[in-house]
Amino acid sequence: MADYRCYFLRPARLFFGAPSSIETTEEFLADTDEQARLAAEALYRQRQNHIHGFEVWQGTRLVHRQAAAVPKNQNAIVTRS
Repeated sequence: MADYRCYFLRPARLFFGAPSSIETTEEFLADTDEQARLAAEALYRQRQNHIHGFEVWQGTRLVHRQAAAVPKNQNAIVTRS
């Protein structure tokens, strides 16, 4: 079994395309990357009302990234230079 960490992300609101910030993290053990992804998806479904997406990491290696679709009624601020 390997240690994995899942970062649950808040949506970025200031600039279109800006990076999300971390809302919370969960650490867990899994035998494979696929099991880690499935575990993270289950945890995400419990939080998806206020979480934008998640990333699964094993040490310094990104295993999986998933972002939620932006709701159609959410206002975005777009800046141009």
